[in-house]
Amino acid sequence: MPALPNAPNCLQLRFLHTVGTDTNTGWHLFFRADKAATQADMDGLTAAANAAWGTQLAPLHAADVTLTSVHGTDLSSASGVVSVSSTPHVGTRTGGFLPASSCALYNMGIGRRYRGGKPRQYLPAGTQPDLSNAQTWAATFINALNTAMNSLIGSCATQILTWSAIADLVNISYYHQVANTIITPTPAFATVVRPAPQIDNIVTHATSSTVGSQRRRLRPG
Repeated sequence: MPALPNAPNCLQLRFLHTVGTDTNTGWHLFFRADKAATQADMDGLTAAANAAWGTQLAPLHAADVTLTSVHGTDLSSASGVVSVSSTPHVGTRTGGFLPASSCALYNMGIGRRYRGGKPRQYLPAGTQPDLSNAQTWAATFINALNTAMNSLIGSCATQILTWSAIADLVNISYYHQVANTIITPTPAFATVVRPAPQIDNIVTHATSSTVGSQRRRLRPG
């Protein structure tokens, strides 16, 4: 598989978790700075993101959820710096466990109309008392998670601003659809890698009231 195109001055933060017996689950955030990160810059960012998760989000995750590490990558080039902050944090929220497949869907919006799925993250947060009913989260949990995520994003941005004039939360689109030139019955459009990624500022972000699902988290390993 060919490498994805470079995203100048963009940074990826991956939050990796253990959920029950699933040791390989996670979600990510993208930020844009005004320059590529140095090793020291990225080390500071992953450490800040890790600490912010422990302070802000551990209280909203059950005891069977552990943040195992935060991985940071500068996406400016194939040789962009990489950093891992591996201090673990165990969830401290009380209440009965939810299935590993359940998650809090954190939706993000951009200022551009387009067809297809919107940016979103599937957070392994919440316990049984956080449910309003079988399908929805309680309003108090939604508010608490929104506050925690705002704080985590703010902590990451504040750290980036120690070495960059901007710290924009962004979405990066690497794929788009083009007309399929192969004869039918193949689909009318084919999904291909963009020559250069489409980078859009995130203009809204909030937790959905509907309980999300990631069925693959039910499988161990």
